[in-house]
This record gives sequence, structure tokens and C-alpha cells, in this order.
Amino acid sequence: MKEHERAGSNGKGGATRRGMIWFWTVAAAVVLVFGGVGPVVLSGLGCNDRHGHDKTGHWKRGRRARHESRTGARMAGSLGRGRRSWGHRHHRHGGRWHHKPSPKVRPGELGTVIHVVDGDTVWVRLHASGKVIKLRLAGANAPECHKMFVKLPGGRSSARCRSDDEYFGYQSYVIMRDLVAGKQVTLGCRAGADGFCPTGSYGRPLLSMKVDGKDVAEELVAGGVAWPFTKYQDQHLAKYCRAEERAWKHKAGMWKAGTRWQVMARMSKKTQKWYHYRDARCRRITHGR
Repeated sequence: MKEHERAGSNGKGGATRRGMIWFWTVAAAVVLVFGGVGPVVLSGLGCNDRHGHDKTGHWKRGRRARHESRTGARMAGSLGRGRRSWGHRHHRHGGRWHHKPSPKVRPGELGTVIHVVDGDTVWVRLHASGKVIKLRLAGANAPECHKMFVKLPGGRSSARCRSDDEYFGYQSYVIMRDLVAGKQVTLGCRAGADGFCPTGSYGRPLLSMKVDGKDVAEELVAGGVAWPFTKYQDQHLAKYCRAEERAWKHKAGMWKAGTRWQVMARMSKKTQKWYHYRDARCRRITHGR
């Protein structure tokens, strides 16, 4: 090989390799900054004490420190159309989604059911304020179902059942839909010291519903469509436990499939564990043992 060719290979080639190394080093740094550290810093810059962050993006303790800043919510919404519709109702921090709390409700308010999510969750438009709330029945717990996302009037995102996840999950949704969809309901609860109904772990008001003078939770439990929900305090819980006993005796709804424990064997392990404690509490309430 000629001298000038060797020089070119050792000179220009070496410079090219060094340039490529520098290029990929800078590119990796940019990815780390804007893909990892950057969103944390940017979300911190958009926060104030009300959101639970300080100016550097560090997490601060406090009751309201669950929610991310508006900047962080917009960043989450920019990840795609599906995430955008999800992001305006939820805030993300620490790898967990936190639901935006629904408007507060007073006992005795009237509303119209505009959408049924599953066998124990619905959307209601309040007559007095015109606000739309997502509520969870305080006294009934229905089997789980697979859900699909849907759009509600006004652009809200929600879900509805499309098939069984647990045994009788989809049927419970259909029965709930036929019972309350499009109908006027009266909402009730045992109000707290502030006069408003309590909320559950997802920010949904825990309410009872009456349609055509009938207690919806009692109708579902007595029809073998749901179980009494003992996780939260409810003034009508004893009534719901007795309604389930009637459903067992008459083999209503899901109880047609066999004995109580044969039916529960078709549910998830989580539901089976929960039902064991539910059953014990119902026995204490109704029979004192």
C-alpha cells in the first residue's frame, strides 16, 4: 500500500470513527435527558405546592400529593389518542394511575343513568346541578367482566362490559343495564359530617340507588346477580345479606350453577378470598355469629 493511502486510512478513518463515537455518546445523553430525567424535571417545573411537588420535581408528602401537575398530565396525554382520552380523567405519579374524584353528592339527589359500566358501576347526570358523576353501588359487588373503552356524550371516556372475566360477569352487566339505563334514580347514602356522601378508593361516590321505588342493590343481590358488598359501611347491609340468603334458596341468577362454593370456585382467587370474609361478616350481621 502506498504511503499516502496508509496515512489516509490512519488519519481520516480514525477521525471518522472518533466522530461516530462522539455522535452516539451525545445521542445517548440526549435520550437519557429527555426520555428519563427530562419529564421528571419538566413536570416539577409545572407544579406547585398544591400538586405536592416542589420546584425541582421532588415529591412532597401531603394529603393532596397524589396528583401530578397539569404539565405532567398534558405530557401523558401527548403519547397517543387512547392515552390522551385517558389522561384527562386520570393523573399519573410513581407508576400508578389515580382517578380524578367525581363531584360530591348529597343524599336524596335525583339523577338519570346515562351509561352502565358493569354490574355495580354507572354514570349518572344529576338533575340539580347538571353534573355527571361515576358512582359505585355501596351495597352490591358484581362479578368482574372484560371491558372495552367507549365515548360518552360530552367527550368523556368510559368502559362497558363485553364478555365474562368471572362467571356471570357479563350477565350481571346486562341485568343492571336493563334495570337502570336511561331511568331516573334517587341517590342515597349515610352522609358524613360535611353532609356529603363518602367516596371509595377510586374517588367514586359510594351510593345506593332507587329506581321505581326499588333498591337497586337489593334487587341485584336477591336476583343472584351480585353479592352484598361488605367492604364499606352501609346502613342497609343486613337487608342485602338476607336478600342473598333468599337467592341461594331459590337458585336465582348465578346460584343456579350449584352450591355456593361450587359457584365461588368459578370466580377468581381474589374474589374467593374476599367472599370468605364477606360471608363471615354477613353471618355476624344477620345471625350474630
